[in-house]
Amino acid sequence: MKRATGFRRLVHLAGIVIGIMVFSATAGEAWHERRDGSPPPGNQFLTLSKQSRAGHWTLATAADFRTGQLLAVTIRESPDAVALEGGARIGAYLSAPRRTDFPFNGVAAMWRASHPLGGNLALELRTGDDGATWSNWTRMNVVDQFAGYDVEVSDLILARGSYLQFRVIMARNEGGPSPELYEVALAYLDTAV
Repeated sequence: MKRATGFRRLVHLAGIVIGIMVFSATAGEAWHERRDGSPPPGNQFLTLSKQSRAGHWTLATAADFRTGQLLAVTIRESPDAVALEGGARIGAYLSAPRRTDFPFNGVAAMWRASHPLGGNLALELRTGDDGATWSNWTRMNVVDQFAGYDVEVSDLILARGSYLQFRVIMARNEGGPSPELYEVALAYLDTAV
């Protein structure tokens, strides 16, 4: 149930993100459409067609998170979450690479996490064509937060590939509580068909 709810939310939000904000394919800078709906001059932009496809990849259980690599983080159960180990001040979770159902040219993310005072959590993504050669890591910038739900939604980034991998970097003040990651959902789009 948790997966379906998260995915529906992500698909809805990805649609909003696509309609409102798009990344420049050359500079990687976000822009908003003009009031008349036209893009700013000089930008390449994503064009959706009736044949566009969307897929998703969600990690939401302790079993899902165990497929990745842990660096000074641990996987908790009840509720299922990734959190910093004992007294660690910084740590990272690295997902296993994931081959997508089809080649994509856009990716957006949604994640549920707690951010206690003095805690920080950042989600980064990289893409590849073959699962061996990867792009540089790209930080998924938050464009929307749902107050009371601990849900964050990223920009849509233009990135081509057939493989996805994400990492989460966590930090906290000395002696403070750890951030906790409960769910990550990535939506990938193919608008080239």
